[in-house]
Amino acid sequence: MGYTPHVLVVGTGPTGAGLARDLAMRGLEVTLVGRGPLGSGAAGGLLNCGARLAAESPERAARVHVEAQRLREIAAHCVEETGGVIANPAGDGSTIDAIREGCAEADIPVEELDAETLGEREPRLAASVDGGLAVPDARIDPFELTVATAESAREHDATVEPGTTVTDLFVDGSGITHATLRQPGEPGEMHRVDYVVDASGDRPGRIATLAGVEPPLARETGLALVANERPTERVVTTTDPGPRVVPTEGRCVLESWQAQAGQGTGDPVTPAAVDDLLADATTLIRDVDTARVLRGWPVGRAVTDDGDGPDEGGVGVRVVDHEARDGLWGLSTVAGTGLTTHRLAAAAAADQVCGKFGIDRACLTGSHPLPERETDPATLASEHGIDPNPVVCACESVNRAAIQDALDEASVEGDLDAVRARTHAGMGECGGGRCAHRLAAGGRDSATPRGASNSPRWHAPTDSTPEPSSAGRTPARSHSRNSRAGTGTDREVPGGRYRDPRRRRGRRRARGVDGRTRRCPGPSRGRCGTGSPARQGCSVARKRSR
Repeated sequence: MGYTPHVLVVGTGPTGAGLARDLAMRGLEVTLVGRGPLGSGAAGGLLNCGARLAAESPERAARVHVEAQRLREIAAHCVEETGGVIANPAGDGSTIDAIREGCAEADIPVEELDAETLGEREPRLAASVDGGLAVPDARIDPFELTVATAESAREHDATVEPGTTVTDLFVDGSGITHATLRQPGEPGEMHRVDYVVDASGDRPGRIATLAGVEPPLARETGLALVANERPTERVVTTTDPGPRVVPTEGRCVLESWQAQAGQGTGDPVTPAAVDDLLADATTLIRDVDTARVLRGWPVGRAVTDDGDGPDEGGVGVRVVDHEARDGLWGLSTVAGTGLTTHRLAAAAAADQVCGKFGIDRACLTGSHPLPERETDPATLASEHGIDPNPVVCACESVNRAAIQDALDEASVEGDLDAVRARTHAGMGECGGGRCAHRLAAGGRDSATPRGASNSPRWHAPTDSTPEPSSAGRTPARSHSRNSRAGTGTDREVPGGRYRDPRRRRGRRRARGVDGRTRRCPGPSRGRCGTGSPARQGCSVARKRSR
């Protein structure tokens, strides 16, 4: 059997995971690494049908449409068929006509809508919208897609290590031979690699810089926000490169490539950028700026010049071969990819890598469906032996069995960010404020979170409790003075009397010197522990009753 090349794929987004899956299915040894968890830096979730590209290039629009249909087939569990609308700003009828004609040539089904019909279908559209086109857009969950793709790569013997950073590359002669990988809190480890592919679109050029060559890419940045309302039922975009609205479960994602989150890699989302995006979105959706923003993140993609490689697949994807560009063997960089075209970009990069080693194997990712995670609460609870199965995240209805199922995966290893990507726990309206502690405690294998409904402290002793010996302790007395065995909710159990914690304790009363029963006037309101009337030693009651 011949030598199997070891390929290091950098980037834990959809493109990196897709490339690792493609190479692993072709029989290569693959390691997938990335600074963040799986799905980090992914875009807002638009499954683009290609209609907006039809005005300029019907051929490119047709390819994107075919790829969107293929994703519907292999990742059906990640897709929500919302439909889409291309809104027409007032006075821009020529662009709508060009899109409609291009879609007819690209065989993309569209329906022209006047302002009245569109307003009936989407009442929250702004008054300035003068009709539009109904197109077969959809929403695709970028986190679920990336996790499923990485899981498929792992099933084909790929090594998936999110949260791992490439800190150095070693060049021997004219090619890359080793890479240093480091995880948080641990020293870096050197690994021998035969080839490196940079698919980290949100951080372009860093790997090329480590290899000592000029980065071929620039970074195009945008901003994505999650708002706590769903103003539309369909994906809403415009004829210009303005904001887009992608509906999700009870919420929406606002995304724009015009709103700059920051200049440079890893810059935080600024309040000014959030305000700009909300202001732009109000030209499309009424009153969307009054919605509460739950979270936001910068989105980035790598772009390159036409001279750095051919347009792979005719969809704007480019795979830069650094051997041809810089004379450095063993490094390629992927640019121009999107959520819809990530599989095409991965296939183009895999073709280039296999060609370097003389491997002639076809791409198989378009014909093999992605694995689907089990989400039924009863099934997960049965698999993990969790009964009862309390809810950990109320906003997203995530139970403890789902948390445990995510923690059991080999690539998670206690990483709560990875758990969030798999379950969406902590990504609701509270942003983890009300469930982060339960999220951290709910995945423990051998312990129950303190205060949980299935904690032993809430259960009465069972018949299996050993009987006390005659020389043992006496049965415990009930906390209530007036309780009797077999009355109320108290009952005799082995080892002593058990008091139901759900029973409401009555306020204690004290008798004054006049013999009348009245409420204890003390600061503890009768809960001082003595249970004594005023005539028998309650000093506070005795003083007040004189």
